[in-house]
Amino acid sequence: ASRKGILIKGSNYIDTLSRLGTVVFDKTGTIMKKQMKLSRVIINGKGSTSDILPILGGLSSLAPDPAFEAIAVAAKGFPVLSGSSTLLMEQSGGIKAIISGTEVCAGTRDFIESLGITPAKLPPDAPGHAVFFLIGETSGVVQLEEEFRDDAIEFFSRLAGMGKKIYILSGDRSENLLTL
Repeated sequence: ASRKGILIKGSNYIDTLSRLGTVVFDKTGTIMKKQMKLSRVIINGKGSTSDILPILGGLSSLAPDPAFEAIAVAAKGFPVLSGSSTLLMEQSGGIKAIISGTEVCAGTRDFIESLGITPAKLPPDAPGHAVFFLIGETSGVVQLEEEFRDDAIEFFSRLAGMGKKIYILSGDRSENLLTL
């Protein structure tokens, strides 16, 4: 266990672990890769992906959030914006800022609606994480996906093969979870 970076504070815990019937995991940062990846961009109005992603990617410098960081990574293939970034408002679920002279609102559906903005349409069963946005007069949604760590599926299969019940704690919708 220590070679794998697991600290066990006493041999009595090893014995207890062998008798467990249920194993519960936290999803984010434990069984998923830390970096999400861009799945698709839906734009309502003027603009293209090459216009939208660099602006949204600029939010990662104002609000360290895994979704904004994933968008910034996806934006690296596009021209870099010139100009400053100014945070106007940050609250649970979203951010409002000025990026290179353009007002930007981005976050959850609830955050966008709380600003009186009608969010872009996304199928209710669409898997992944959605970042809704309004840039100037252009609205849309960026859909991001999380990926299981390379060893997660094999690990869960082995636990299931040992008769263990497996639960994953997550704030996600059930469509985003693994079924064995």
